Amino acid sequence: MSDPVYTLSWPRTLFVWEATRILHDAKESELVPWTKQLLRESFDDEGTPETFEAKFSTTTLVLNSWDTPSPTPSTENSPRLWLKALTTDESRLRAYQSPVYFAERHSDGLVDSEPSNWISLGEEFIELIGVMSAGGYFPKILPKECQDNDQSDSIDVSKEIRRATKLKVDWPLTSEAASLLPDVVVFTLIEYFHDHAQRPRAAVWHNWDNCGYDYSQYNRESGEAVYRWRVNALLESHTAALRLGMVGAERGRLIHHFSRVQDTLLADEVENRKANPVDEVAHAIRMFRARDANNIDKRAALALLAGRLEPKRKYLEGKTSKGDVDDIFKIANTYEIRHRVNQKSEEREEYLEWMFWNFLSMVRLLDALEARHEASVASRAANDSSA
Repeated sequence: MSDPVYTLSWPRTLFVWEATRILHDAKESELVPWTKQLLRESFDDEGTPETFEAKFSTTTLVLNSWDTPSPTPSTENSPRLWLKALTTDESRLRAYQSPVYFAERHSDGLVDSEPSNWISLGEEFIELIGVMSAGGYFPKILPKECQDNDQSDSIDVSKEIRRATKLKVDWPLTSEAASLLPDVVVFTLIEYFHDHAQRPRAAVWHNWDNCGYDYSQYNRESGEAVYRWRVNALLESHTAALRLGMVGAERGRLIHHFSRVQDTLLADEVENRKANPVDEVAHAIRMFRARDANNIDKRAALALLAGRLEPKRKYLEGKTSKGDVDDIFKIANTYEIRHRVNQKSEEREEYLEWMFWNFLSMVRLLDALEARHEASVASRAANDSSA
């Protein structure tokens, strides 16, 4: 009997990333419970974890070198091979799609499609924290209460938040209180809870007093990744122009959002430059899309990008169209980016973004041309040495 097709409630890339990490990190004794917990979280199908556990509850007896029978999974039924195969077989991972019901399909605009019209970002964010907390995601700041655990060292969450953020937040927050939170508080809490997110990789059902699952084997990197996905989806649903950054100094910090493709491009650009901590291009990207970036910051970022291009102007003119290079420097030299005498001043957000993407595109072109030149030089040197 073949394995069924599973419907994901996580993005496929997130599931494959975490499953691959589990395959690398888990000991044989941990693999089944860790995989079971992953399936419980990441699949929409009821009973998927139990089906997996039942599939590998039987073992094949083999003789070891001491002629003593020991239980060992057969090669064909190995949970490690099963999980690895699941990550590589796209046909068995059906992407989750949020259902669109009749009223929304046939409303002709009468149904509110913007959550912010009826529930605030702050209120919905606090609800998300409650859901993730119930799933064991904040073991240090919001530990799950259990009769079997020592509760003597209770945590004053309000005090911990105030100590870290310098903001007074009366925790726990009711829905009404959350709906009244200023944006600066909501955004600060979003960053704060990112730094406390840890994903439990194992869970055991505890029957006593309807306790539910007891969680363990926490992993910070996994918790942060799941948290960023869920919070960024929430920000997107509220059409907020911010997302949690994923790499480098932006990791877990709210940054300005352009589009998914553009955000991915910028994240890759920063990641590729992390070997040089003083890289001006990476610094310019971080400056331009920082949550609190104003027009002064953005102009400074544009000046850094122009500074990367200036020493290579003649080189670029010899490799590309001189007119295109002249246009870039005309922008930099006309709109108070590099010079301040008799300049035009353009403060509109869309124009600054237009300049940013033009400058960055030319920087990326310069990087590609220089990389190709270095590869050509290295190839010729290798050929000369072998001749």
